[in-house]
Amino acid sequence: MAGDGTVLRLREGVEHLIAADPNDPAGVAKIQSEIPVLVERPGNHEPEGGNVLFMDGHTEYLRYSDMGEWPMTKAFFETVESLEAVKAP
Repeated sequence: MAGDGTVLRLREGVEHLIAADPNDPAGVAKIQSEIPVLVERPGNHEPEGGNVLFMDGHTEYLRYSDMGEWPMTKAFFETVESLEAVKAP
């Protein structure tokens, strides 16, 4: 959320901004498969972890741990919690 209360969102095409070669369809598709769009908080499943929806539309169940596979890490959720604590004026 931006400081003015605007909700920012991901959109298709943003992956071209970080691709080494934005004209390489395979490279762009790989980037889409690595950008998480929705991340389920751990605690709903055993073993502890959550489902992650990626920009290309696939989902994966990732196990949670302090040093696990991003974004299912302690550092990621600490960042999310700090962002949730920020309130618009």
